[in-house]
Amino acid sequence: MRLFIAINFSSETKKQLMALCDELRKTSIQGRFSLQENLHLTLAFIGEYSSKQVSTINLAKGGDKL
Repeated sequence: MRLFIAINFSSETKKQLMALCDELRKTSIQGRFSLQENLHLTLAFIGEYSSKQVSTINLAKGGDKL
């Protein structure tokens, strides 16, 4: 599992970003474009962690899911 710190966008911002992606897609030779539900701004990538490590982190921080 990849852990990172990110900012989620509002639905309206995601719609606007997808409109820009559609314009880029029209003029691109190739590329990968994210789905709207996956759009976010990554501030810091923490790293790869196993499910067991994530469970341990969740227990240490009080049980809420990451």
